[in-house]
Amino acid sequence: MKAKSEEEKRILLLLKLDAHALFRRLTEWETQYISTFMVKRTRNHFREVFRTRYDLASFDVLKHCGQEILITLDQYYTEIERLKWYFGHTEDLPGQIEDKLVRDFKKLKKILNKLDLYIDAEINDRPEAERVNEIEELAQDITPVSQPINLSELPDFSTEETLFGPTEPIEEEEEPKRESEPEEFSSEEKPDN
Repeated sequence: MKAKSEEEKRILLLLKLDAHALFRRLTEWETQYISTFMVKRTRNHFREVFRTRYDLASFDVLKHCGQEILITLDQYYTEIERLKWYFGHTEDLPGQIEDKLVRDFKKLKKILNKLDLYIDAEINDRPEAERVNEIEELAQDITPVSQPINLSELPDFSTEETLFGPTEPIEEEEEPKRESEPEEFSSEEKPDN
């Protein structure tokens, strides 16, 4: 890999910042744009949410990117386009939209992490061997595998014992009579008017 010029490094940095700005808008503004969509049933505000300079990038700019960066940029913005299409045509309820966003945000975050790695490697002129090791680590799912739960080790919640000691039964108190009710009638014996 040849060393990048200062102009090429700036281009890579701008692409990285643009991708991060888009992701930040998607995640931080989520409640506002979903609320606007649900209440007003308008889609006009999504233009601002999905605004990106990548759409304006020419081949002259992108030719300075390495193969890995171009492939990862394509993966990232393909997912963005899918999300844009979804919001342009969905009739899903808010809960369904939020569930979809959780899944899509995880996928976008993984791709964004990979993009960061590739761009940082090219900006810092790191050897490919170092990058390969980091990329392989990133590719593995970093969430720990959950261990099976031994149900016999769980506390027995059927007893009245808690972390704070035994519980005492709550005695039901008799409701005080309301002032508006005459004393001679109970709530069951009220005359029908």
